[in-house]
Amino acid sequence: MKNVADMINMLEGYNIRSTAELKPTASVVMAERVMLTSTIDDQHSKINDISDRIELVRTSQTTKPFHDEYKILFLTQTEKVCRRQCTHT
Repeated sequence: MKNVADMINMLEGYNIRSTAELKPTASVVMAERVMLTSTIDDQHSKINDISDRIELVRTSQTTKPFHDEYKILFLTQTEKVCRRQCTHT
């Protein structure tokens, strides 16, 4: 009996007073659900994209000192090679 009362209350919440009103109202509710699901999926995708960007920033901050040191060493080596080639020609 309690389940029946709960069902009646739920249907009245959607302004359904007869079985003839049930199908169109159910269709509207289903369409709203599909739209909400689509919106949630879009938001989920955006959240994942932002999370990936945050992780890239963290990685960049972690590796930047090593990259800067590598650039300095690479430029130093490049300059030495250039000087050697310039003096031998």
